[in-house]
Amino acid sequence: MKRSRVWLLLALLLVIALVTSGCFQIRSFQVSPRSLAANQVATVNLNLYPLSTSSAETQPGRVVLLVGTHDIAYDRTSRFDLSGNWGGPTGRASSVALRDLIRGGGVCQANGVDAQEITGFTWRATISAADLGVDGPTAQQLDDVLRVKLYFKSPANAAADMRGNVIIFAGIWDDGLTTADGIPQAGEVACAGLISFSIPYTDNAA
Repeated sequence: MKRSRVWLLLALLLVIALVTSGCFQIRSFQVSPRSLAANQVATVNLNLYPLSTSSAETQPGRVVLLVGTHDIAYDRTSRFDLSGNWGGPTGRASSVALRDLIRGGGVCQANGVDAQEITGFTWRATISAADLGVDGPTAQQLDDVLRVKLYFKSPANAAADMRGNVIIFAGIWDDGLTTADGIPQAGEVACAGLISFSIPYTDNAA
C-alpha cells in the first residue's frame, strides 16, 4: 500500500463499513490521555455494537480485533464485554493463526480497504476467549454496547515531533462454521469496519 494512502487512513477519526450484519462494529472510541511522553501508556476505550438489530442476522462468535501499530507498542487488552451486556466479562487471547489468515488477504475488508494492503505496521489479533451471544442475542442485547479497553505504550525515544499510529479492524470469528477444529478459516471470519488514529508525543503528557 502506498504511504500516501496509509496517511489518508490515519487522518480519519472513524471509518465504519457495514459489510455483514453478523459482526460488531466500533461505533465510538476514546483515547486517554490525548498525548504521551516517553514510556507512557494510553487507554483506548472501544464501544462496539452489533450491525443489525435483527436477531436472525446476528450470529454468535468470538469478537476479533486486528490491531496494527506504528511507532507505538500494543501493550495489552482488557477483558471483553466489561459491562456484562453480552454474557461477559470474558477473557481475551491472542491468535497468530487468525492474524495470519486476515493478513493473507481477501478475508477482512472495510471501506474498500483490505487488511492485507496496509504495510509498515506491526499486527496482532486479539479475540474474546468465548463466544458472545452464544444462546442467541436478545432484543435488549441488540441495543447494548460491548466494551473493551486496549492499552498502548509510547517508545523510550518518543519526542515532540513524533506520534504513534494505530489501526483497528473489528469483526467476528464463528469457529466451527466450516469446521470444528478450532483453526480459523476464511469462511468463518468477517470484518465490520475499522478505526484509525494517532497519539502525539510530547515532553509533557497532557
